[in-house]
Amino acid sequence: MIGVLVYLAIFLLALAPGLPLGFALFGRNHAAGWVAGLLLGYVLTALAIWAPIFAGVPSIPAFVAAWVVVAVLAWMARPGTVRAIVELPRWSARDMGALAAVWVLTLAIAVPPFLRAGEIDGAGNARYRAYFTADFVWHTALAAELKKFDSPPRNPYLAHRPIHYYWTYFLLPSTVAGVAPASLAPLDDEQTCLKINAIGTALLFVSAIFLCAWTALPYAWPVATGVTLAIVAASAEGTFALWRFWQRGVPLGEVRNLNIDAIASWWFQGVRNDGLQRCFWWVPQHSMAYALGLVALAVVNAAGSAAPASAIVISGLALAGSTMMNPFVGAVFSLVWGLAATIASVTPVATGQA
Repeated sequence: MIGVLVYLAIFLLALAPGLPLGFALFGRNHAAGWVAGLLLGYVLTALAIWAPIFAGVPSIPAFVAAWVVVAVLAWMARPGTVRAIVELPRWSARDMGALAAVWVLTLAIAVPPFLRAGEIDGAGNARYRAYFTADFVWHTALAAELKKFDSPPRNPYLAHRPIHYYWTYFLLPSTVAGVAPASLAPLDDEQTCLKINAIGTALLFVSAIFLCAWTALPYAWPVATGVTLAIVAASAEGTFALWRFWQRGVPLGEVRNLNIDAIASWWFQGVRNDGLQRCFWWVPQHSMAYALGLVALAVVNAAGSAAPASAIVISGLALAGSTMMNPFVGAVFSLVWGLAATIASVTPVATGQA
């Protein structure tokens, strides 16, 4: 338990360097400033972790020193403004309550599967559900390779080759597992670090979804309702599967053995569509990329084409961070951001700039 709490503290510290930028962007007294800052902090800490590895001097003192340098540079680079660069409607207790409700839902969905992933059975074997945890097993192998601190990282299945996969997100959990002493077990276990990291990322992800929607329509509970539906009602295919089971007399419990996300491909020969739940559980690197892209879009929602240059720069940092976590997702969000800013510049009435 102590190791889990220590990792949670490390995770929060890893988010801290971006807070000066988030506060400058949206304000210290607004949830958007905290969420943007925490997400940017994760990116900055990933860069700080990579610097000693790239230099060939990975060690706890080197990692701590690099983190301090990055935090100081972020504080020095923050725009020197008293008021928020992008002014948003006042954040109220009602808004906070709505966001907290989304957090509770997220934890209720995200935590239980992690409690059982890798569960030891009576024969002493670690149990993983087929397919549903395949990503997690792969990420375990990736983290185990990253904690060797090779530069560049090697492919865990083809050691003579460098890895051709986005691994920036995994630097924090793998590094903690790589330097943690055995006395702080299970902190030295990459699976424990990955699980806690993914749960924290899920909370940041839904916060970014909520705030991006809120900057477009600042009504707390309608936004919370929309985010809730996006989380729990994202799969029309799943509804169809339940109906078909019922029609054929198949126990509805069998849905637990069905890959809901792949039904579009298996049954309808279409494109596979993953729900947000899978982002919580098995692809948190995508969640982090999405969340950073949503921070940039929140700037466009709130300020349109009138966003100050400093806000655009911070948006660019968020998009760069999104690209670091997942190049394809970052590219898509960059394109969407550019299109949104262009549309806002030619339709000022729609953004309140008339």
